[in-house]
Amino acid sequence: MERRQFLAAASLSTVSALAGCSSVLGKSNPNTYLAKPKDQQAKSADLVYPAWGQKLPAATMTAPLNDQQTITIPDHFSGQNFFLTFFYSHCSTVCPVMLADLRNVQAKAAKAGLNDVDFVATTFDPRQDTPARLRSFAKEKYIDMQAGDWYFLRPKTPARAEKIVHGEYGIKFAKSYTKNDVTYYRHMAVIVLVNDKGYVERTYKNSLESKIQWETLWNDLQKLEKRE
Repeated sequence: MERRQFLAAASLSTVSALAGCSSVLGKSNPNTYLAKPKDQQAKSADLVYPAWGQKLPAATMTAPLNDQQTITIPDHFSGQNFFLTFFYSHCSTVCPVMLADLRNVQAKAAKAGLNDVDFVATTFDPRQDTPARLRSFAKEKYIDMQAGDWYFLRPKTPARAEKIVHGEYGIKFAKSYTKNDVTYYRHMAVIVLVNDKGYVERTYKNSLESKIQWETLWNDLQKLEKRE
């Protein structure tokens, strides 16, 4: 079992902890533009998910709504800042909140004329999140796919989703129950801000008890843009 996967398995019950919001700008890591978050007490290497100063692990998936491109992150977004999150479309709790936050940042960035930021949402439920489902979901959530800066990534199989989302990124998810032929999951809720070199600047943990605000994401992105 990979190290991130091992640590994530031990942490699913404590997903309400917040790991990384905004902090004072500074340069204490040669691969980042923002200083280590003041509220991150642990070393990044000891956290189950990608954290400040770490190179984002590589993973290859399909972007079914972007001409079926095969995309390897972070290399595909080299030279771009991007936000990365993990979700499943039937979630009715924290996933819609995270995606709404990213949608708000997308709109704000477009209004400000920022064209060097992308938004990447990776499903860990490829069985239910088919390309057709993702297309209707994007319309349902008013996500602007025409802007060309939003990517839904989809592992080919549930086994591949487990290997990538849990194994590579440490994002634990587990089936909770099935109702009306829809499977629901318990899962960690994370948004990662990655810089133009593929290194993590911020990791935002979200839960029903501790919600991040889209303004926090926007403010950190602006700080990052000014530093680069």
